Amino acid sequence: MTNFIQTVFKIGLFSIFTFFSQFSSADIDAELIDDMVQVNPLISLRSLETGVPLINGQYKDQRNFQWIISEVPASETTFKKAGLTQFRVPGLERCLYTIQNRLISESCDPKDAGSLWVIIPTVLGGVEIKSMRTNTCLSAGRKYNDYRLAPCQENEKITVSPKLLWFFSPASMPAKLSPAFPIAVIEKE
Repeated sequence: MTNFIQTVFKIGLFSIFTFFSQFSSADIDAELIDDMVQVNPLISLRSLETGVPLINGQYKDQRNFQWIISEVPASETTFKKAGLTQFRVPGLERCLYTIQNRLISESCDPKDAGSLWVIIPTVLGGVEIKSMRTNTCLSAGRKYNDYRLAPCQENEKITVSPKLLWFFSPASMPAKLSPAFPIAVIEKE
C-alpha cells in the first residue's frame, strides 16, 4: 500500500507542476543564446607580475594597450587542434606574433604558427599563454615593461611563477562615470 501512495503522490506532484508551468512567462521572454556565434572581446592583456599591459606597438594612444582575443577554428590551422587563439591588433590585420624568440605584431595567418597561442588556465585565474611556434610562454622580463618568451610551467604539481601569469582585463580606454543614483532623503519624525 505504501508504494501505491508514493506513486499517486509523485503523479500528483507531476500533474501540479505541469499545470502551473504552462503559466510561466520565463520561457516566453527568454532569448535563445546561440553558442555557435563567436564573440571576440576587446581586452588588455596584463602581466600578473607587474600589472603592466602588453602593448601592440601600433598606436600612440590607448589603442596601443588593446587586443582582440579571437579563437581560431581548428579547420583553419595546420595543427587541426581546437583551442588555439590569436591576439589581434584592433583595426589592423596584425596579431601578437613570435619570430626568432621575439614578440612583434605581424601577420594573422592562421596557418602560420607564429600568430597562434594556447591559453593554459591555472587554479587562481591567471593564465599562461603558450606560443605554438616556440612552445614557450609569454613572460614578464626583468624590467617594468619588458616582455619575452620563457619556458612554460605545465607541471600541475609545481607552482607557476607570476612572471608567466597573465590576466585579461577590460580594454584600456577612456570611460565615463556611471550616473549617480538618486539619494533618498529620510525625514525624522
